[in-house]
Amino acid sequence: MVDFAHTPRAEQARHRKARILARWCYQRGVLAGVSALRPPLLRFIAHEAGVRAPHQDAGGCSETWQQVEALLAARRDWDRRHGLRPPPGVVDVEASVAAMASGSAV
Repeated sequence: MVDFAHTPRAEQARHRKARILARWCYQRGVLAGVSALRPPLLRFIAHEAGVRAPHQDAGGCSETWQQVEALLAARRDWDRRHGLRPPPGVVDVEASVAAMASGSAV
């Protein structure tokens, strides 16, 4: 039986979506802790980034969100090596994203 979720095409689509999500997070200072957010907040991020929300695994975090975390870590490392300052990080990621979702400022 074929596992369609792990075909080369699915892997490419997952990586493309993770890059879009990571870019959205990075530009807003959400630099870590994304995969620990509650599903409604992850869906909000996906909606705001203009992509369909990744499917959640039974364990709570999907492979796409894990890739987002890895991409954000790679970007932080790249910024550090090149002497760049990333956008100011959000201290409480969950509260910040929840505030964005409700339309209020943090």
